[in-house]
Amino acid sequence: MKIQIIGPTCSGTSALGKLLAEDFEVPWFDADDILWEKTDTPFTVQKEKMVRINILEKIFNENITLVLSGWTAGWGDIITDKLDLVIYKYVEQDIRIKRLYEREKQRHGNRIDPGNDMHEGFKKLEEYIKLYDIGGMDIRSKKRQLHWLNELKCKIIKLEKNIPLIDELKIVKDEMEKLNIIIKR
Repeated sequence: MKIQIIGPTCSGTSALGKLLAEDFEVPWFDADDILWEKTDTPFTVQKEKMVRINILEKIFNENITLVLSGWTAGWGDIITDKLDLVIYKYVEQDIRIKRLYEREKQRHGNRIDPGNDMHEGFKKLEEYIKLYDIGGMDIRSKKRQLHWLNELKCKIIKLEKNIPLIDELKIVKDEMEKLNIIIKR
């Protein structure tokens, strides 16, 4: 059973992915760890495409069951036919912006404040998040992700309300039961 959780930045795909993997006692992976080099200013240098593809392919070949949080379309299309379930997680833009600020403030403190070294990057990320709801097929947008979901052959669960994480987990497990999805370890 291979599960991918997608949605806009700061919608909670990582939080849900970690919780789901912990609950099922299976490995969890974050697409950001595969996509981005570890740098002092995170999310500024992407790994080479073939490096990313090889990492992703290895993860999928070595794990019977896994949870992957994050968007891989465009560079990680090799896994699309290997997915058994995709969970689409959406929350409103104002909630995502608030979460972004809280997350980045916790990670980087005053570095994101005006005049400091990470402020410009923070503002660009904030603008990127705002594009999700209005963007076209050329970026990670609601339009593109929903189109991608329609092309999938696997089962899909949509979570489109801002509710507590534990309630999301219950909904996912209930939906998985209705869809007759069994987790193999």
